[in-house]
Amino acid sequence: MESIKRVKSNFIVFCLFLVFFSVFLSGSVSALTDVTSCGVLSIENETYVLINDIATGSSSCITIVSDGITLDGNSHTITATGFSNGIGVEIYRAHYTIIKNLGILNFRTGIKLTFDIIDQVGRGSDNNVITNNTIRALAVGINFITSKNNTLTNNNLSASGFAIQSGMALFSSNLNTMSGNSVSGFSIGIDCFNS
Repeated sequence: MESIKRVKSNFIVFCLFLVFFSVFLSGSVSALTDVTSCGVLSIENETYVLINDIATGSSSCITIVSDGITLDGNSHTITATGFSNGIGVEIYRAHYTIIKNLGILNFRTGIKLTFDIIDQVGRGSDNNVITNNTIRALAVGINFITSKNNTLTNNNLSASGFAIQSGMALFSSNLNTMSGNSVSGFSIGIDCFNS
């Protein structure tokens, strides 16, 4: 009987060790947070999942401000109602984020990777992944500003109405990888300036 208790105790300790070791190796624990409306996503290494479509009259919808965030659209859409001069999803100086499986409709800019000037040094949104999204934009599908080492795969970008700019616009953004993307209806497919 004593040996059975010892085996159970050792097994429990071993399992706890495996859990701790797994978390230690991964470097972080990612939780799931439901998204039901526009807002700021700010918890580092969090996975946010859209659980419904979002329609908004505001200028912009979702802003990502911390590293390691995953935004899973879960095959839902965010839609600007009326004429929008805003951004569907903005990655603001965040790194290692993922945007996937999302529909973004009728915003001026679908996704924008942006930067800020700190101590006279521009800090961009680097090392992000944008994949399997459908974007219909009024001006620019995906806009990079001083952002590098990002990967875009299997995105479908199209102009909404009279779009006059670019499917993808890169400004001072280098070393970005693009493959399997579709761009249609814009005056310029991919516009590179100092990139």
